[in-house]
Amino acid sequence: MLKSIKNLILGFLLKEFYIEKSYKLGFLSRTVSVIFQLLIFYFLCKLISPQYFEFLFIGILFSRSVFYSFTSFNEIIRQEQYWETIENLILLPYNEFIIFIISIIPKYLFLFIETIFYLIFANFLGLYFTWLQIIIIVIILTIFNILFIPFGIFFASITIYVRKGENLSWLIISLIDLLSGIYFSITELPKYLQNISLLLPTTYALNFLRSSLDSNTKIDFHSLTVVLIYSIIFFPISILFFKHVLKVLLKKGSLGVY
Repeated sequence: MLKSIKNLILGFLLKEFYIEKSYKLGFLSRTVSVIFQLLIFYFLCKLISPQYFEFLFIGILFSRSVFYSFTSFNEIIRQEQYWETIENLILLPYNEFIIFIISIIPKYLFLFIETIFYLIFANFLGLYFTWLQIIIIVIILTIFNILFIPFGIFFASITIYVRKGENLSWLIISLIDLLSGIYFSITELPKYLQNISLLLPTTYALNFLRSSLDSNTKIDFHSLTVVLIYSIIFFPISILFFKHVLKVLLKKGSLGVY
């Protein structure tokens, strides 16, 4: 069983590698956009405060990680629908949920590479992270990638059920970024938006990440606990919802419709 699971992971990894290899221009454009985005923020932050760029950089790094967590599951399903191979995945001798969970592992490996690239490029912009800080960043982002899986499943379930819901997902994720303290502290928001921010697990996750990197503050373990509670609550809900949506679409015969 363990060997077959390992082969399944390897198969998805090779598949993702060949997809990236086939779309070299897409990879190049994403890399250039990352550099361009960081350069814009760097020069804008110089007009405000040198310390602000470090604050914003951690936020952007966290935002990219959250984006992967919330969209990778949906992207895999959309790809399989587009190639008309999603039924083939369902017919594999594994639980459907396990198949889709394993299929996003390569996505996170590419996220790891992207994170390292961000950190290396930040060095050229004057942000110097120690090896210990880099390890802390990678470990914490990986933990939150795992804890945010239920939200990715939930988003994907909604998207494949209503169809063409990617724009709505993008809007929701953009609002989450805005309200979670990615670009500025939530204390700068109006009071009613601050109250909304305190309902988002991403707000607490980012607080924990920033506190872990700041030697002048205590690590905010309370925020980590809040994220863990959210994940525990949403995990069974997301699984049940996903299985319900999958059952409905299979019954209608519309699972393979993109």
